Amino acid sequence: MKLFFFLVCVMACSQLECTSAATNENGVCEKGVFRYGYNATTKKCETHKLRNCRYIKGEQYKTREQCYKNNDGNSKCLDTSYSEHHEDDARGPNVPYYYYYDASWDGCVEIEVRKRFPTSDLWPKGNLFDKERTCEKECMPKYSRKAAKV
Repeated sequence: MKLFFFLVCVMACSQLECTSAATNENGVCEKGVFRYGYNATTKKCETHKLRNCRYIKGEQYKTREQCYKNNDGNSKCLDTSYSEHHEDDARGPNVPYYYYYDASWDGCVEIEVRKRFPTSDLWPKGNLFDKERTCEKECMPKYSRKAAKV
């Protein structure tokens, strides 16, 4: 985890002073809570659990939405255009299901539609996925020490 925070600080904060935002209102370090950090290599906001505040470098956010807005305001994960495609009467055996990432509650939402979207609308062009796990992988990644070493 140390390597991840070091990389975040070096790559994402090279122009800014790196500070710890892992403290509560009283300035006390909050260990054992989940935070979000921006991975400049993948351009994604990753969730991780704070274990020891002395290793925290770079900005940490309480929500993934804050992380995306502060680091990549143009991220497709912030696109809300597909949230309007819920069709209550789209039931049936061949009804297509899609998913989009909703940053306001940090989750992938399933939608049913009457007609299939063109494949050109799918990720990475838009915040639209044909599989929930792809949505989670692209917009809700978890920090992985293994991935950070690559």
